[in-house]
Amino acid sequence: MGKSVAVRFATLTLVVLAVQLPRAADEPSLDQVVKRVAAYVTAYGPQLATIVAEEHYTQWVETEPGTVVVPGIGRRRVVIKSDFALTRLGDGNTWVAFRDAFEVDGAPVRDRDDRLVALVEKGGDQAWRQAAAIANESARFNVGSRLIARNINVPTFVIMLMQDQHRQRFRFSRVKISSGSASAGTVGSSSVRRWAIEYQERARPTLVRQTNGGDQPVRGTMIVDSETGEVWETNLTWERGGRGNISVTFGPVPDIDALVPLRMVEQYRDPPATIFGEAVYSRFRRFTTSARVVQP
Repeated sequence: MGKSVAVRFATLTLVVLAVQLPRAADEPSLDQVVKRVAAYVTAYGPQLATIVAEEHYTQWVETEPGTVVVPGIGRRRVVIKSDFALTRLGDGNTWVAFRDAFEVDGAPVRDRDDRLVALVEKGGDQAWRQAAAIANESARFNVGSRLIARNINVPTFVIMLMQDQHRQRFRFSRVKISSGSASAGTVGSSSVRRWAIEYQERARPTLVRQTNGGDQPVRGTMIVDSETGEVWETNLTWERGGRGNISVTFGPVPDIDALVPLRMVEQYRDPPATIFGEAVYSRFRRFTTSARVVQP
């Protein structure tokens, strides 16, 4: 009980068959596809840097039959509405995502003063510190936060792991697309181009840490376009200190070049309780350099 999952650089399962697939003569190599994903990720932050979305996030707790009391569980269900955006660190090349909650269970928790827009526009180290504070503030609304503390539940987390400064920490392999994936039913040329790539963190110390300072290695899969490097689905999982997984589906929206998160589903298990979450993203809107929000 009381497990925790945190990431050091952010305040912030899908089951696959880990079998190497035969490569057709005209197919790109795994290394080529990973490099295409890396190029896509490099451009991802700048493309979404002026975009703010609205997140509708439902979380709830279920307990094993016969369980009467779970210490630290708090409320069993919560609906959180937040603004969601990316901001850049001081080097200008590193992007992290964060949320700014403005409503919990229908009650406002702050004025909608577009502080997120102003913060993202500013960028730099000071903006990063403010973003971290806002992300921590919003994380306190997570259901069961005293049972399983967490701040990596943002939909672009796996994409950010593929940035140049982190990607070398992982080992990659091509695997079969699971029947449970949204891409399993894709038809036409796009289905041929979509690959499932498994990643496993090998470097130590790990990026994600437990509150006791212990390593929390992560692994998972990405469904990507082998030609463009576009990321259509991500899955993140870990097993130490309580199991958890976060799956995200991406897709196109009008007037935005990059694929954006559309839905995030998560699960954290710490017997006898399991925390579930589902977030849906909408109202993607662009703001100008004067911090005036406009619809795309």
